[in-house]
Amino acid sequence: MKEIMNNILITIAAREGSKGIPSKNLLKINGETLIERTIRLAKESSLTEHIAVSTDSDEIKKISEEKGVSCWFKRPKALSGDDIPKVEVIRDTLDKAEKYFNRRFEIIIDLDVTAPLTSIEDVKGALDLFKKNQYQFVTTGCEARKNPYFNMIHVSKNRLDIINKLNKPFTSRQKAPKVFELNGAVYVYSRKFLKDRMEMFSEDQGLFLMPQDRSCDIDTTEDLEYIKFKLSREQNINIVVIGGNGLIGSSVVNKLKENYRVFNIDIKNNSNYKFSNNVHNYKGDVLKIKSIEKIFKDIEKEYGAINVVVNCTHFKRKSWGKNISKLTKDEINESMDQLLTSVFLLSNLAIKHFIKNKGGNLINLSSIQGIQAPKFWHYESTDMSSPIEYSMAKTSIISMTKYLAKFYKNNNIRINCVSPGGILDGQSEEFIKNYRLSTSNIGLLDPSDISSTIEWLVSENSRAINGQNIVVDDGWSL
Repeated sequence: MKEIMNNILITIAAREGSKGIPSKNLLKINGETLIERTIRLAKESSLTEHIAVSTDSDEIKKISEEKGVSCWFKRPKALSGDDIPKVEVIRDTLDKAEKYFNRRFEIIIDLDVTAPLTSIEDVKGALDLFKKNQYQFVTTGCEARKNPYFNMIHVSKNRLDIINKLNKPFTSRQKAPKVFELNGAVYVYSRKFLKDRMEMFSEDQGLFLMPQDRSCDIDTTEDLEYIKFKLSREQNINIVVIGGNGLIGSSVVNKLKENYRVFNIDIKNNSNYKFSNNVHNYKGDVLKIKSIEKIFKDIEKEYGAINVVVNCTHFKRKSWGKNISKLTKDEINESMDQLLTSVFLLSNLAIKHFIKNKGGNLINLSSIQGIQAPKFWHYESTDMSSPIEYSMAKTSIISMTKYLAKFYKNNNIRINCVSPGGILDGQSEEFIKNYRLSTSNIGLLDPSDISSTIEWLVSENSRAINGQNIVVDDGWSL
């Protein structure tokens, strides 16, 4: 990671003037200026510690420095006009940054300030495409909304003509050649591209596709209103994450905080645990369901209805891994209280609020150990094990998910669970090697593999998914 951070520079170009919307880069959306939002995106991407803002504005310069980004120079007037190609500004910023940071940058990522719907996944996806294919340049775009082979025309006198003609006219958009539009959200350059003044639309270049609904930059007041509407709609969704300080839970919080208001409830002391301004931390114990119920009431009193509950709690008893034949009744009961009963009681509490609010979305965590027996040979020559009480509880959560989803049908409530495969978390090399032999491509997963699935279950894109167990295991269960 250190090597990657040392050779990547993130540039942010934010000039003072703007023809369409005055002081566009200082516009506030949800209490945050566009320049602040872009700086936050750059920092939260965790791709590099080297970020450079190029601006001719004293106010943008001040904001950048307050947000912990070096802004040691002011963009010259010769590079601040309306007709200056952005690549010239980026090239100038690279030259100044290499002198300032006293290092050579091989990869330059530019983030556009006027594309506030850009996500961390978009930035990382563009970089991954750049590195995987050894491109000199990657930009972002989406599938075009209109097609020049089908429904884009030019008008001359009394004649209408399709812009691009082929020998045979197309009778539907689906049959026409697929075309894409650039959205300008993210640019990834090699140092060679910038220094040698290479041109766009040539070899060794790639396009990273973003969804159409995030491919919007602010050029007009209509663009601005659309983005405000989209972000405000997402921000008004209240999501409670239980166990948000844990391995998977923290990844879920960090994933969802970009677009939603998130409430993290964890048994740990959260006073020094900072996610962002869009995360509210509460201390609560799911084994004391009354304390969670009080927090739910407090949230709804101040912020409105709870729309989504994601339960990421994880327990590990002292008797974890104890020989099956030596497990006592009390130990089994304690494990079931922690791993299963708490999930049932929390589900009941969430559903109670959902019924009152006329809808909601509940997501629990099961496990691959809930869909089949452990692969015991994975644990040979290690001090690790997979306890039977864990499998018992996780199997029950899957059954409970299906039962509750069917029982509460016609209430606008969705109830699903996610069964993760093993997560990389300091396991021994022997276990990692054994586990990899049972998977398809990855082996032990990253927490983001799970949080991305949960983000999808939270969204309207999964509106038809109900009562399902979503397995994310890189083929472990095949």
